[in-house]
Amino acid sequence: MPEKTQVQCQTAIAAPVEEVWAIVQDSTLLPQWMPNVDHTVITTTQSRAVGEIRQCDVSLSGRSGQLVEQCVEFAPLQKISFKVQHDSFGFSRLISDLGYAMVLKANGPNNTWVRLEYYYQEKGLIGRVVNALMIKPQWNPLCLAMLDGLKQFAEKRQEPRISG
Repeated sequence: MPEKTQVQCQTAIAAPVEEVWAIVQDSTLLPQWMPNVDHTVITTTQSRAVGEIRQCDVSLSGRSGQLVEQCVEFAPLQKISFKVQHDSFGFSRLISDLGYAMVLKANGPNNTWVRLEYYYQEKGLIGRVVNALMIKPQWNPLCLAMLDGLKQFAEKRQEPRISG
């Protein structure tokens, strides 16, 4: 059974789509805007393309752990998707095919709509129950916090710099 979108949120960012894309496709910038990512290392020679694998040290619900993610879709200025290959949190016991996508759409020359989608498939009855009672309620605010971090980071980069 294919994965399905389970959690999604969106926001408008006061920055050109090119600037927002430059941020989301650069895995090394994740700790600067994604509130739960402490450190990221690209573990493949491929970077900023399908096939890139990155290891992220993250904090979720007060627990520290790691996610290993692979870029599975890379459509410049439009969409980037990653699929979790391994996690130290034990998600794979309850859900399969965990991944997420960031979809960008220019909304004028200095505004970008960004939608973040988490997709996965629950495993069995226990997976469905835990998803409804625990996973989705925790990931909805995380999704919003991630987009808020991206928005603040991108918009701050757009502020005029005073020289002198």
